[in-house]
Amino acid sequence: MKLSWLKHFEHSLHHFIFLIFCCIYLLRLYHTGITYHRFEKVLNEDAFGYYSILPAVFKYHDPQFQFLDSSVRRLPAYSHYIPPVVNKAPNGRKVIKYYSGVALLQLPFYLAGDILSRADTPATGYEPVYHFAILGSVVFYLLLGLFLCKRILTGFGMHPVAASVLPFIMLFGSNLYCYTTYDPAYSHVYSFFALTAFLYFLIKLK
Repeated sequence: MKLSWLKHFEHSLHHFIFLIFCCIYLLRLYHTGITYHRFEKVLNEDAFGYYSILPAVFKYHDPQFQFLDSSVRRLPAYSHYIPPVVNKAPNGRKVIKYYSGVALLQLPFYLAGDILSRADTPATGYEPVYHFAILGSVVFYLLLGLFLCKRILTGFGMHPVAASVLPFIMLFGSNLYCYTTYDPAYSHVYSFFALTAFLYFLIKLK
């Protein structure tokens, strides 16, 4: 009976530790966003470029990205500066210089932001609700990636408690922390999730 209780406690402990570290990350994200005013700058520079594929396809149907000047530039946040994410091809047509993989992962969250933004008339696709929707995608893919990392480590025989702590040591001790708090919507967190998921399912298949 006592051995069974200890096993149950140990099984619950590593889940509890993982949850505690998730809460610590969320608190750090909130602190960074408030302290450095990053919540209104989720879609900036490269993040702006990856994301812009979505409104171009689903809202404006504009492969030339003319909406950046005609609509987005009217917003106070982008009135003076729009990141140079569009280049002119040799044939004179405009092309965005980013691949669409990040946008595909962001798509469900963009659509959720689009539903929530119906109170804004008309919504350009770059209002604060979209910033928070994409920030939600960052949190989702980061925590899912860390969870899969934990599963990989336990699958290789690491103690569950150690496997719960190690992914967060990697998070807080590497540049991934910066790219999930200060500049959260760059490609890094999506690449981290994609590579971790690839490894996890590859091991499962093997």
